[in-house]
Amino acid sequence: DLFVELLYVTGDLEVSVASRYSDYSTFGDTTNSEIGVQYQVNDMVGLRGTFSEAFRAPSVPDLYGGTSLGYPTADDACDDNTASGGQATASCQANGVPATGFVSSIVQIPTLYGGNPNLQPETSESWTVGAVIDPIDGLTMTIDYWSIEIDNAVGTVGTTDLIRLCASQGLYCDRTFRFSSPASVEGQIIRVEDTNNNVGTETYTGVDLGISADLPSVAGGDLTMDMQATYNEETQVVTAGGLVVEDLAGTVSQTYGMYARWRALTKVNWNKGAINVSYTNRYIHGTTDEVDDFWTTGPVYTEIPEVMYNDITVSYTTDSMGTVALGITNFTDEEVPFVPSAFNANTDQENYDLFGPVINLRYNYTF
Repeated sequence: DLFVELLYVTGDLEVSVASRYSDYSTFGDTTNSEIGVQYQVNDMVGLRGTFSEAFRAPSVPDLYGGTSLGYPTADDACDDNTASGGQATASCQANGVPATGFVSSIVQIPTLYGGNPNLQPETSESWTVGAVIDPIDGLTMTIDYWSIEIDNAVGTVGTTDLIRLCASQGLYCDRTFRFSSPASVEGQIIRVEDTNNNVGTETYTGVDLGISADLPSVAGGDLTMDMQATYNEETQVVTAGGLVVEDLAGTVSQTYGMYARWRALTKVNWNKGAINVSYTNRYIHGTTDEVDDFWTTGPVYTEIPEVMYNDITVSYTTDSMGTVALGITNFTDEEVPFVPSAFNANTDQENYDLFGPVINLRYNYTF
């Protein structure tokens, strides 16, 4: 790796340029650069923007990670008993399905996951443009629009889509293995191989908002507030050579997780001498859940409500014996939303608090 960075400052303008050259024994060489500009319009308003390129070589687990077998619920697009007339599609027949079709006996299809030594690097371009506004002393507001595009994204296509694309377009048929005998199981799936691949393109756009303020003193203590919020304008994942397009902004799903339109984190802090009280509010906007599985005749949509968590921490700092802090997370005991597409847990474990109010006691001593 070789890295160079240049900084140019004149008056109210600041320009930074950086570039990195990398040479990989497995993927060759690449050069990725970044440019950033900041301009102070006046005492109240500053403008800023960046453009950057990025390169991510697949990790060792991406390339050589061991395989594991999972059992996702998935549809078999070749599951069609055509004995009363017609034939199974040519692609299904070539994949091992009887000409007169069959009825699948499984709903959780054995799927092999793991590394792929033929992966290629991910590349991306991103840019931001924004402003910093200081309208009065003790108040700072920021707004930034951001856009990120990742090409050759490392991921998986998905069991249902691999089978569907084979049945309808003859693609990825080498990923599905079926029994050829005896006749009682002919056409039934043995396994689907959905190992890592350069599946397509990911696009993310949105807006970051921030407010930092010194509030009027309360009971002789200093009061401050900091709020950070993100609006998810677009989250799009394109896989299978552009044949599968998922628009995920405002949704939650078992496959891709949660992409709420709005998220916000607000902290209000009061400090007086050795005593500090901190209140935190965590906001997750409502999302739309989609279930389209073997037990439904079509997509079923469920609106998941917004959630607002409230946390509080009180700490006391001594002169020589460290700091002790007592906190309660989710002290309003918000109900855990039910997410129909969630597998096993019936909710999104990564984003929602599952345990109600949690009391924590922490002691910190520095020496």
